[in-house]
Amino acid sequence: MRILLFLAAMLFSCAQVFGQTPASDAQKIRDISPDGQFAMRIVYDEESNKEYGSGSDEIAKEAIRSVDLVTLPSKKSITNLFTDATDTSIGHLIWSEDSKWFAIYGEFGRTGDTYIYRRSGEEFVSVGDTDKDQLKVTHTKGSKHGDVHNSYVRPVRWIKPGVLLLEQTSTFRGGGYETFQFTAGVDPKSGKLRILSKKKLRSES
Repeated sequence: MRILLFLAAMLFSCAQVFGQTPASDAQKIRDISPDGQFAMRIVYDEESNKEYGSGSDEIAKEAIRSVDLVTLPSKKSITNLFTDATDTSIGHLIWSEDSKWFAIYGEFGRTGDTYIYRRSGEEFVSVGDTDKDQLKVTHTKGSKHGDVHNSYVRPVRWIKPGVLLLEQTSTFRGGGYETFQFTAGVDPKSGKLRILSKKKLRSES
């Protein structure tokens, strides 16, 4: 009998470890689309967020488990926004006024990029991102700076559906920085993202 009780206790412990969602997991729904049909959901470890968080409304990057786009009010996941959200600082999701486009910023150490999505039927599909599509201002005329050390490209707002305003800040080895704003949209011929216009905001040597 004692052996049976021991085995039952072991099975129960294993079920707790492998078959249940950690009790400290929590979720946050934010950045609701203008039409109220979609939002971003962040699943995170509540205990880790208390340990690493700043006490503000933002979720600590060390605590994030997953980031999804969900439908409302069902909260059904339709798009996984970051395959691996570990140690990723997640920016706010920026919606176009017609709720058919959105952009989201992710920061990984010394780089930060913007990821752009467009609605296709009942889903949202990736149009591209500022890293993969090399959607960045480089080799600017008259620049005295050398190699880029850190580069961050953040979404600012949608000028109109399909045309996004972004801001890029680059710091350089040995000092100095440059900040640009540029608009980006999908090229009708290639179907890829491209820079439509750009302007320099500020720099420091």
